[in-house]
Amino acid sequence: MKVDLGLRYDMGRKESSNDALKGLGNVDGGAVAVVRFGYEMGPVGFGLEVARDLGGDRDGLVATAEAEYSIRVFGDRTRLSVSPHITWANDHYMSSGFGITAAQSARSVRRLGSNPAAIDCAARSKASAWRST
Repeated sequence: MKVDLGLRYDMGRKESSNDALKGLGNVDGGAVAVVRFGYEMGPVGFGLEVARDLGGDRDGLVATAEAEYSIRVFGDRTRLSVSPHITWANDHYMSSGFGITAAQSARSVRRLGSNPAAIDCAARSKASAWRST
């Protein structure tokens, strides 16, 4: 079992970066506290990461669960892995990032609304790594 604590920086969002964001305003960047739990059993690993904004515009909590299966090919120098993961965000995070306030609705073509807690992203990735030494 492995536990990691850390900080990272969320870059935020600029209204000017995409026409679809016109009238919605900027979302400031800021520090994010991260706790990650990991466990490995041979070629299989499991992880859970929980992150919370520490003062930017992204109020709320995000959790990502992942699993990884990794095999060595061509000796010990090359490794192939497959890693599905799923990310959940609570209603505060979803509303601050994707909700539309009355003021934003008046400035844009978007309707007033908020977003409840939800699965934010489900994905899978494949990777290959080669060690040169």
